[in-house]
Amino acid sequence: PKVVAAIVKEAARLLGRDPAEFGAHSLRSGLATSAYLGGASDRAIMRTTGHKSREMLDEYIREAELFTDNAAKAAGL
Repeated sequence: PKVVAAIVKEAARLLGRDPAEFGAHSLRSGLATSAYLGGASDRAIMRTTGHKSREMLDEYIREAELFTDNAAKAAGL
């Protein structure tokens, strides 16, 4: 995990981002979010990421729904 975190942090630095905001966890979160947006089932995502509960998976993908599943959009705003 430490080696993966170091690689992610270095990639963030090379992209001009703050390495402190990224880590190995970012990869897992990004995969879960991308898979969700791509239409993968919760079950398939959980099997791949190792999540044990739907509640924890929801924590990972909630940002993906920020602009697609919100009251303002439904109200036509």
